[in-house]
Amino acid sequence: MFTIVKPRAKMQETLSLNQEATVSNHFQEVLLSYGFTSSDERKLQSLYEKCQQNKLALGKIFMSYLEEIAPEGKNPYTARQVEQYFHFFFVSKKDEHFIKENRRVFMGFWENRFEAEKVIIIIEQFANWLMKKIMEEFDLTPIEAFEYMKSVSTSKCIVKQLLIEVMTEQMLEEVVQEMSSMINQKGSMWHPEEMTEGAHNSLQSTIV
Repeated sequence: MFTIVKPRAKMQETLSLNQEATVSNHFQEVLLSYGFTSSDERKLQSLYEKCQQNKLALGKIFMSYLEEIAPEGKNPYTARQVEQYFHFFFVSKKDEHFIKENRRVFMGFWENRFEAEKVIIIIEQFANWLMKKIMEEFDLTPIEAFEYMKSVSTSKCIVKQLLIEVMTEQMLEEVVQEMSSMINQKGSMWHPEEMTEGAHNSLQSTIV
């Protein structure tokens, strides 16, 4: 029995590792495409320290944004959760753990029915707010300020990319589930044009 089960376990483990490697490689490509470097990583860490020194409550300002877009005006997140995320985002290395944590957060947005478009808008607003603070409240030379702003802008693009990927995956998964349900209900009686119309309607309802 063990001679049968053990190879299967090894195969599943190998598939899991290959999947993680693919995700990691894709993320490295995203970092490269946006020009994110280890220098940007250090800038984010330094920026977080500067924000603490200047008593800029990153979590508090973002919390106010979340409250504006929360479905039915009910924000499910606490200030502590948001603060912890921002500490993680600015201080952590941009690696596999960073991907998993951001996917977990964005899955929470999906499950709590936050609209992707509105989340993207508040990410943009927050980045603009932070860059304004860099110019006005930190004692930096113009070149230093530009470098910090570049790191913020690059990070914003990466976060938006991860958010869009997660939301798209979940949207497609819901469409596939809906189509499977339709097929189970009608069996083999579905015609191609009916399936196309059903997929279109499901996709539209998911987006809305």
